[in-house]
Amino acid sequence: MTVAANNWQPLGSLGLTVDAPTMGTLEFPPFDMLMVQYSIMGYNISDTTGMIFNYDTSAVSNNYGDRHLWVGVGVTTLSNSQTTSATIVRLGGFNSPRAQCGSVYIAARGSISSQVVMTILHNSGSGSAAAVTNCELPAAGSWGGTGGVPEDVYAIEMKTVSGNNILAGSGFAVFGCNGL
Repeated sequence: MTVAANNWQPLGSLGLTVDAPTMGTLEFPPFDMLMVQYSIMGYNISDTTGMIFNYDTSAVSNNYGDRHLWVGVGVTTLSNSQTTSATIVRLGGFNSPRAQCGSVYIAARGSISSQVVMTILHNSGSGSAAAVTNCELPAAGSWGGTGGVPEDVYAIEMKTVSGNNILAGSGFAVFGCNGL
């Protein structure tokens, strides 16, 4: 049986009207799959944005991981950046003060034997119309659940990895889909 994938439902969005290190936490009912669309206007100091699920605090949790590959400007080899046992899943593999945007696709149902896994599509601007930007390949991320126990995702906080400010005008939206 084939199920149509056109039943994505908007679950909410948050945005900044002033510079801040977090865009806040968005709560929603659990879905099989989540899609997060985000747009970052830039940062007050070079940083990258990440996500925390279900109010998972860094004081008790080191169960996020991600891996990013990209090709730098004028370079023909891949660069690699990965984290394991981290307190946040990074949306970009390197820090930049520039505008960034992307999508994250999340298999959002946790189970006893499975982490929550995601595909991250991310791009950073170069800051100049005359310059090309780094080329980022799709990245991978995972979350082991609050306290290391897998669970369904029901809340997402979008914040900077290093605590610097995200510029006003940045925001994110979450969509959910069941039945895939």
